[in-house]
Amino acid sequence: MVTRKAPTLERQGRKTMTLHIENGRLGDTAVVTCNGAILAGEGALRLREGVMALSQRHILLDLSAVSGIDAGGLGALVYLEQWARNRGADLLLLNVPGFVMEVLELTHLDMVLRICTLEGIEAQPYPLHAA
Repeated sequence: MVTRKAPTLERQGRKTMTLHIENGRLGDTAVVTCNGAILAGEGALRLREGVMALSQRHILLDLSAVSGIDAGGLGALVYLEQWARNRGADLLLLNVPGFVMEVLELTHLDMVLRICTLEGIEAQPYPLHAA
């Protein structure tokens, strides 16, 4: 029996790597920076656990350094959006790479997930200025 790895959507020219997340704050807003691939299994679990450990009601998920995503990664983003809504929190995806945006549009998840750019962040209804 031959087993195959699940296909991964990767940014061209970047090697898929383990997901690393870094938590920071900007005023009352948590900023979670993702670096690497958001893949089913450890990467998606690491992202979910990292975000769900936050106490802030406003969370920015910076995806600018994401090198790949698969169905498990998309599922983690949808799960976190629902988790945030259920606890009365806001989850925004920031700096979504083009290849990830294409997948979100193809799957219509761009209608479910809140996506913004740095230019649009100032229009958000909660404070994002450093304290």
